[in-house]
Amino acid sequence: MFENQSEFPDENLFTCPPLEANDAENLTMYKFNDRDTAPSKYLEPMINKGKKDPDNDDQRCRMFGHSVYLDYKFIADMIGVKSKISKGTPEKWRYVFEFQGSSSSKILSTPSNRYKNHHTYWHFGNDNIQYKYVCAVDEIRRENNGD
Repeated sequence: MFENQSEFPDENLFTCPPLEANDAENLTMYKFNDRDTAPSKYLEPMINKGKKDPDNDDQRCRMFGHSVYLDYKFIADMIGVKSKISKGTPEKWRYVFEFQGSSSSKILSTPSNRYKNHHTYWHFGNDNIQYKYVCAVDEIRRENNGD
């Protein structure tokens, strides 16, 4: 069973995860976190963050997934950029974690204007996701600046 599947949109009206989602088993994915140890609300499915209620079934389905990236070095391009979107990045995206997709899990490319490599991951199984610390965003910044 997918994480939070009992709360997905009605399966008779909407398929969640979407049929076009790909298998994510053993795929390495990345998430950003506000601290260097798990757990944190930034590592939870999007629906658990409580920002807003979904407007439709597609949005509802995506909110039950995790916001993930297949690469993390793009954050170097975001550092120092001033915009409404990146305003909270220094506080929320201070550390990088990776994890492996579980058996029967699904992933779908869900790019935005700002984040071209954004994906949504639906975790399958009762086991918690096992996050592994990768690095601090400051290390990426120093690497990018040649320090």
